[in-house]
Amino acid sequence: MRGLFEETHSDQTKYGSQSPFHLIIFDEIDVICKRTSTESPSARNSVYDSISTQLLTEIDGKRYLSNILLIGTTNVMDAIDPALFHPG
Repeated sequence: MRGLFEETHSDQTKYGSQSPFHLIIFDEIDVICKRTSTESPSARNSVYDSISTQLLTEIDGKRYLSNILLIGTTNVMDAIDPALFHPG
């Protein structure tokens, strides 16, 4: 997940407001950012939670990136981790 954002961070640092624009599209984002399960934890849930956490860390405003647009598509809105909808 970090590798997807590495070039955007590098370009923002190097070029500032003149940085090239980056577009990242997650088709069926509900597959990688599943709603947290209340069932007993499993290795599968742990992997999904880790991926969701990494994505949220990248988009959570730790760094201001004006050179990126992130799009996630889904047809199962209820399956997505609600943290993706929170601002900030």
